[in-house]
Amino acid sequence: MYLTLSPTKNCITPIIVAMGLLSSPSYGYETIAGLTVGWTNLEDTRSGDINPQYSGLNFTLALKTDDSYFKDEDYGYYFEFGLDAYSLSRLDNWIGEDIYTSTSGSYFYLFPVAFYEAYKGNSSDVSVKIGVGAGIGYVSSYGNLVVNYPAPAVRDISDADVGYTYGLFVRYTYKNFVLHIKEYTTYVTLDGLDLNLQQPSITLGYRLDM
Repeated sequence: MYLTLSPTKNCITPIIVAMGLLSSPSYGYETIAGLTVGWTNLEDTRSGDINPQYSGLNFTLALKTDDSYFKDEDYGYYFEFGLDAYSLSRLDNWIGEDIYTSTSGSYFYLFPVAFYEAYKGNSSDVSVKIGVGAGIGYVSSYGNLVVNYPAPAVRDISDADVGYTYGLFVRYTYKNFVLHIKEYTTYVTLDGLDLNLQQPSITLGYRLDM
């Protein structure tokens, strides 16, 4: 599993712990120490119905299974589960008046990820994998936000919904160095609003053999 400290937008903080059940010839999991850039966005699916909100600090927990390969060893799959509590906010200015809105809640997702090992070096030291996944997602959200339709207004929100999640990732490995870029988005309907919760992140770390 990965246990990371996600920073505010465009800030970098150390990963606290990053562990995963990853395929390896000699051990069943890996520990990664490094840096992460990550944030959470709440936006509307139709674009423009609400003013987006962005995250502050929050912990992220994700668990993935071992990589499994098909007969063609360039293609494979794994399952990933993520769980997080989040806190988002936004400051708007209406005719000289500051309007502060915030929401908080939690989410989880579970889906299979199919990947393609796009590049393998002459040895096992270098690898590039790209992948896509889709499955179930859940989001709860409580607080208020700015809606723009039919007219700009602050609206309270208190709802939870099960929807769907999709995700994309790219992972580059050189010896024990790992660069992992991913973005997962969960689509739900909360209090009549079609919203999506986005969780992009970039991780640069060093794999510690256990």
